[in-house]
Amino acid sequence: MILVILLALPIILFFLFNKNRSKPAKTNLNVPPGPPGLPVIGNMHHLGTAKTPHVYLWQLSKKYGPIIHMKLGSKPLLIISSAKLAKEVMKTQDLAFCGRPKSLGQQRLSYNCSDIAFSSYNDYWREVRKITTLHLFSTKKIQSFRLVREDEVLRMVKTISGFASSRQTINLSEMSIAIGSALICRIAFGKRYDDHGSEMRRFDELLQQAQAVMVAFYVSDYFPRFGWVDKLSGSTGRLEKAFGNLDSFYQELIDEHLNPNRPQTMEGDILDTLIQLKQNKSCGVDLSWDNIKALLMNIFIAATDTSSASIIWTMTALIKAPQVMQKVQAEIRNSIGKKGIVDEDDLPKLSYLKAVINEAFRLYPPAPLLVPRETIGKGTLEGYKIQPKTLVYVNAWAVARDPECWENPEEFMPERFLNNNIDIKGQDFGVVPFGSGRRICPGMYMGLVNVELTVANMLYSFDWKLPPGIEANDVDTDALPEFQSFRQVCAAQGNEIDVDNPPNLPFNSQLFNPVGNPTLKKSRRLRNIPLGTIPMAIPKSQAGERLHVPIEHVNQAKDVMVMTDSYDENYASPEIVAAPLITSTTRLPKSTTRHQKEIVRLADKKNPPVSVKTSPASTKSSYSDPPYEVIDFFTGEVARSSHPMVAYPPLTPFNMIQPEREYDYSSYFEDVFSLSEIFSSLKSKKKQAKAT
Repeated sequence: MILVILLALPIILFFLFNKNRSKPAKTNLNVPPGPPGLPVIGNMHHLGTAKTPHVYLWQLSKKYGPIIHMKLGSKPLLIISSAKLAKEVMKTQDLAFCGRPKSLGQQRLSYNCSDIAFSSYNDYWREVRKITTLHLFSTKKIQSFRLVREDEVLRMVKTISGFASSRQTINLSEMSIAIGSALICRIAFGKRYDDHGSEMRRFDELLQQAQAVMVAFYVSDYFPRFGWVDKLSGSTGRLEKAFGNLDSFYQELIDEHLNPNRPQTMEGDILDTLIQLKQNKSCGVDLSWDNIKALLMNIFIAATDTSSASIIWTMTALIKAPQVMQKVQAEIRNSIGKKGIVDEDDLPKLSYLKAVINEAFRLYPPAPLLVPRETIGKGTLEGYKIQPKTLVYVNAWAVARDPECWENPEEFMPERFLNNNIDIKGQDFGVVPFGSGRRICPGMYMGLVNVELTVANMLYSFDWKLPPGIEANDVDTDALPEFQSFRQVCAAQGNEIDVDNPPNLPFNSQLFNPVGNPTLKKSRRLRNIPLGTIPMAIPKSQAGERLHVPIEHVNQAKDVMVMTDSYDENYASPEIVAAPLITSTTRLPKSTTRHQKEIVRLADKKNPPVSVKTSPASTKSSYSDPPYEVIDFFTGEVARSSHPMVAYPPLTPFNMIQPEREYDYSSYFEDVFSLSEIFSSLKSKKKQAKAT
């Protein structure tokens, strides 16, 4: 695809330069300040190289001011970085700034923008907004799912307790993702997928595919005349494939709900409510099945990970502030006593817990850059002329650090939300994690209660500490929590997950990527995703050199280690090539070989475990989380995980996948590595050993 784009680039440049030369130069444009751009691409090179665009744009605002003008190709762009201007955009001039830009990926997956998130501001949007407010996310509807929330939280606590009683480790990032997915599935579809079953793997795969193509870079979004490049490069084909898979998934859910013998759990869920509105014609718009699927898309893609991200960020902030953690735990435990679980009736009494969560939402909003708006017509902002069809991004991460609104804005201080009326639901513009105005997130109340209940029970039942030798300042809170990337695996039911990866800009991927880049960087058939490699026994070459063979599938790792175990004289000692957190708790085969024991010994030596103790109010025993360290592939030095929650780091192949059958190793690697002869040799030697 890169080759196609490179071949097409000269043609694009030729036409655009000729187009620009044929137009008279515009002078004295009263536009906001901003970094100078390049011909044709504008400021794409600035945003494309930024690891964390929201932080980069915040730094730019210190130089250019709270309103910055940039260009993405032919699209003008405004970045808002202050509470004052956020209020101007989302309240004072909300009507002028409440449009939505048309993006190829978003437009297709939302059934031509017939959803709530990407629909243009018109009569249809107003009617759909009423549906979400009155029927899907009303206070009564949210309360109706109380038993679902409490059941899922209880399952989570029991799972953690089970690991604790057997002194096994558990990855809380994985646990947060699991509870977020389970809640959405039960609330929206009335179904609960088994955590490690094929349906859940399909759910995760569809989510990854949808996020990848939705936030992908499409040439037509920025250079409308060159949409043919998207077709030539395969981007359009990948988008259509993902759309087809999602459409089939939605249709299956609809058919299940229309079945008169459906399970009782499907009665009253969000999809059931939408079907009743359609059949009874009890709303102001004639809902089609595509309209219903578009609304399901909003819930499926937008809501699944945001609660999980908020839980992770809250725990991250508390780990960096142990005194605050002790204070909020004391409030919860003193209030709940020995009841054993925090239920929703207890939440109104936990004022300091609410302050902690509000402060976490302020400091670490799950979507650092709010979903972009688009100006409907000409306007002015701070005396600057704003052209129609201008993209407008509100940098919620920067707004929350506005010194005009907050004292010591970069400090985690929950007390700032006590004894006052500061609101995080769109009324106070110094903290806008859910947006504000007409485009405010309609599901924010549902998300808040999910986060409050989950965090309350985590803090009630367990104590959390950093690993020995790690200080609170070592925790990286600038980067996005990257557990989303680590959720994606290389196998589902023993087969490759067919997820193609169109190119995307870091800036563009913020739209529906609050928790990390969902795409997988693909190198032919072997995906270069941040799973790293695992320790293994490796054959010696004739020159005595070691071959480092990356393995990303747990069955491959097991078989290679087992096949090489009997041939010590032919193989080098196991070594950690790059360690994505393999420890004594790694899911190795029960019949652990000498090589595997050596790997565990080396891993434990380099990676001391994290101590996580149960609370006095609980009867569970103590256990350890996985270690926080990774080994740099090139230098061999211990490196900090980029995951902010170092106490339970990103997932690894071992604790992510439960494949049901093996790969054909040779075909898996032949496109990238010349290793077919290695595996053939291993198999032949194994046969020879059995024969003798």
